[in-house]
Amino acid sequence: MRALVFALLALALVAAWTDVRAATLDEARAAINAGRFEEGLKLARGPADEGDPVAALLIARLHAGGHVEGGGVDEAITWYRKSAEAGEALAQLELGLILADPESPHSNLTEAAELFEAAAAQGNAAAQYNLAVIYAQGTARRQDWEKAAHWFEQAAAQDHVEAIYDLGLLHDEGLGVGSDPVEAARLIAVAARAGLVDAEFDYAMMVLQGRGVQKNDAVAALWLEKAARKGNAAAQNQLARLYTFGIGVEPDDVQALKWHELAKKGQVFDPIVD
Repeated sequence: MRALVFALLALALVAAWTDVRAATLDEARAAINAGRFEEGLKLARGPADEGDPVAALLIARLHAGGHVEGGGVDEAITWYRKSAEAGEALAQLELGLILADPESPHSNLTEAAELFEAAAAQGNAAAQYNLAVIYAQGTARRQDWEKAAHWFEQAAAQDHVEAIYDLGLLHDEGLGVGSDPVEAARLIAVAARAGLVDAEFDYAMMVLQGRGVQKNDAVAALWLEKAARKGNAAAQNQLARLYTFGIGVEPDDVQALKWHELAKKGQVFDPIVD
């Protein structure tokens, strides 16, 4: 009985400290959100020193953003590691992104892949996407289209737009999944409707060619214009062709010239339109 009483007392103390730590973190977040970064750092430091991964993540972000004195990437990495090693998925992701940057002096793609994998296993969609890209590119891991497709699928299931688009490309090319132009068009259309410019262009071309979706020149022209207005040079070039030959739109030499010149500025040249 005495042992049980001591055990219950210990549990009560742990619960009380957990409540205090959570309240302190809430205060730290409030201070940071209000732009009182040094105060937020001071509040987060206690829980972080006690091993709280969320507090360590807050400190890492303060240093990474240069919001506190002595801040910088080196100090941020120290705190990111503490948080990541304690299992915080966001720290694993964000540290992975720092290490995956080829221009960073801290670049370490092998470690980045390990961090993405750890966060991906916890269901982090951005980590799942980045891990898929690593498998697709064959960097840090042997190129494996099936694993790339798997992780794109996991991220896409959480509405990660880039993953949806890339999964559509894999279905279009039959990489890691069966070749399925209908599914490819469906996925790319989802990404296009979400505003992803590359998807807008690719879906426009699928509609223009009738690949995986019903051919419709007018609809294709609308999607091309969406992408062209966002600066996609390939879309600008294709739109110039449509206006030149009156495909899906009324022929219009002024519009054709306008989009042709913009495409050339984007290093897309077309002797057909010249």
